[in-house]
Amino acid sequence: MFLPFTNYRLIHSTFKYYSQMATSSNNKILIPPISVRGMVKLEKEKFRKLVQFPSIKIPKKLVNRILGLSFYNNYRLECLPRLKTFRNSESDDFKRLLFDPDKLSEAKEEQKEEIIKQIEGQINSKVEFENFSYQMEYDDWNTKNCLKAILPEDIECSGFEQCGHIIHLNLRGKLLSYRFVIGQILLDKIPRARTVINKLDILTNDYRIMDVELLAGEADYATELMENGIRYKLDYSKVFWNSRLITVHEKTVAQFDSNSVVFDVFAGIGPFILPAVKTKNVIKAYANDLNPDAIDFLKKNAKLNKANRIEGFVLDGAKFIQKIIPEKIILHCKEWEKDEELDKSTKYTFHVVMNLPGYSAEHLPYFNDFLGKFEEIRPLFENNFCSILVHCHFFVKADDDLPLSWYDKEARRIICEKMGIEDLEIKELFFNRKVSGRKNMYCARICLPVEYICKTNEKINGSFLEKFVEDDEEIFQIKRKKIA
Repeated sequence: MFLPFTNYRLIHSTFKYYSQMATSSNNKILIPPISVRGMVKLEKEKFRKLVQFPSIKIPKKLVNRILGLSFYNNYRLECLPRLKTFRNSESDDFKRLLFDPDKLSEAKEEQKEEIIKQIEGQINSKVEFENFSYQMEYDDWNTKNCLKAILPEDIECSGFEQCGHIIHLNLRGKLLSYRFVIGQILLDKIPRARTVINKLDILTNDYRIMDVELLAGEADYATELMENGIRYKLDYSKVFWNSRLITVHEKTVAQFDSNSVVFDVFAGIGPFILPAVKTKNVIKAYANDLNPDAIDFLKKNAKLNKANRIEGFVLDGAKFIQKIIPEKIILHCKEWEKDEELDKSTKYTFHVVMNLPGYSAEHLPYFNDFLGKFEEIRPLFENNFCSILVHCHFFVKADDDLPLSWYDKEARRIICEKMGIEDLEIKELFFNRKVSGRKNMYCARICLPVEYICKTNEKINGSFLEKFVEDDEEIFQIKRKKIA
């Protein structure tokens, strides 16, 4: 079932509660009881607490006037699930305007007097602060309240990702002792959540499948979500997905246009390929992944989004680069050469996306002379009729705490070293995101030099397809359009 989102760009949510914030909370009123600190199994009754809320009685018919006063924003109650700004009073003609007890306790006397003065000016009647007693229960506290309260003050809890009904955590170290209570709180508090999982280790298997532990809820890892107008079906136990890469997807797809042919070496379920076809109207898109389940989901997602002109492959990345990409480049170039109506001033770009950050840079050498046996198309590249632009997403790691400038230089060094070109001209090299304390993700956009992709003068006879596409390769085609 498709789950609607208020804002599809905010598929994932992130929270960070730092220890230095916790140390200053001991004197606060609007927090759960200190007795829940260190809780490893959820006991809801221990969150019960009687809180005195400062309040002022307001005539019911004048409530909207008070809410419009700017001063109230400084003392407004933060978002609590069941406690609203106004509560019913003993009289049907009045409402109680509630104030945050912690915020108001920090206000000076003259500020409190100003509050009284402004309210009296609006309702033409005398008012005063009165305490309103309310029994806070587990269901009254929000996610932030609960998580901050249960964790020891020296432990930081940071980050979760929500994909459809699945909450995905990355808990490590001391937090592991609290993983089940954290999972249960998130299951209770996050809208639409039905499954909470924790990623057990880094992605080391060839298929990029996460080893996960169920923390709370149902063991249902199949979900559906939306990113940038594209719907995706996936199963967390079978394929890789990371909603935090939405900006990475957007920046890369923005490079495509209607004169583009796109190859994705590590395509997954299609976060680059599907928008390339649907929103950028590329000529053709070729998706590859070693994980057959990923390509199967890509096929389903292509049909789900009515995205045609996609061809899928289940191959090792190196084999896809050295065999399939040259085959398709040759076919497209021959088609363009034969097309008498084609505007010869049009510039075509073959985009190659590599988003397997732990290994992408290692695949750059496979482009070295990969078109060398097809010297007949070399003039097309020399005359800028077409070009190959590689989008290489990769990690840069440091052993110590170093400035971003070091990572920038190291990123350039890695690309130049892998390609064996010391003075390589990189079209664009930029920081993508911080992955962890000493690991950053970068993207290098490299327009492959002609002399790098075509070094030899040897030509071959016969069909390229016969020579390079072996019978035992597992290849499926979502929709094939004859191009030669």
